[in-house]
Amino acid sequence: MRRLHFFIFAAAFILLVPLSSLAADRTGKWELNMDGPMGPSVWKLDLKADGTALGEHEFFGEVKGKNNCVGDKFDVLFKYDSPMGEITSHFIGTVSGNTAKGTINIMEMPVEWVGEKK
Repeated sequence: MRRLHFFIFAAAFILLVPLSSLAADRTGKWELNMDGPMGPSVWKLDLKADGTALGEHEFFGEVKGKNNCVGDKFDVLFKYDSPMGEITSHFIGTVSGNTAKGTINIMEMPVEWVGEKK
């Protein structure tokens, strides 16, 4: 009988709790480091639960974007104006705990980045 209760509880838990809620929370402050064509660079991100993202970079200043992170997928997109015209910064990668790694295209070249949740 105890076994039956355990299986009923386990089944109810699996059906009632969405899998996305079991993944680590992606919202909050992140710091992404990369070594791009112009040398080392740091992006500071603040990912919001409403799907928005704020980014800060020493050259581009503060920008607004979209937080599309789901499960172990890291996906943050920024589009902004700069002296060089419109720029798209699309950080794509995977998350493991409080760290992430992936790539971004800079001047048509893929550049690897590593990130840490602060």
